[in-house]
Formats: sequence, C-alpha cells, structure tokens
Amino acid sequence: LTTSVPGCSSVVVDEVTGYLAQPRSIQDLARIIALWITREDKTEMGRAGHDYVEAHFSKEIIHPQILELYASLL
Repeated sequence: LTTSVPGCSSVVVDEVTGYLAQPRSIQDLARIIALWITREDKTEMGRAGHDYVEAHFSKEIIHPQILELYASLL
C-alpha cells in the first residue's frame, strides 16, 4: 500500500503487486486498506511484488544504469 507519487508508484503495479492511493486522499487510502484487508490472495500479491522488483530493480539491472549515469557526468 502506497500513494501514487514518483518513486513509490514505479515499484507498484496497482492491484497486481500492491495498491496505489491518490496522494492526499484519506478516502482513497481507506479504500485501499479495505481492499487489502478483504483480499484473500495476499501471499500471491506479495510474491508478484517480489518478482516485479527483482525483475526491474535488481542490482544486476540498477548498477549498470548508475555507472552509466556517473560516466555521463564526467
């Protein structure tokens, strides 16, 4: 559960790997908390989140991108 803001929203696929609430919306946050509480396949969503992060943000993917960025700044 997170808000749909840069950074957070890039690691969550709404309703697949987690839930995104609209920023500054208590009603939307309450809505996604209720969805989470009543969801029966929380473990499956957790695994999907783990797999997504591993596929898109592992050190094997991120480190070369960081090195490329640093090299471009030199």
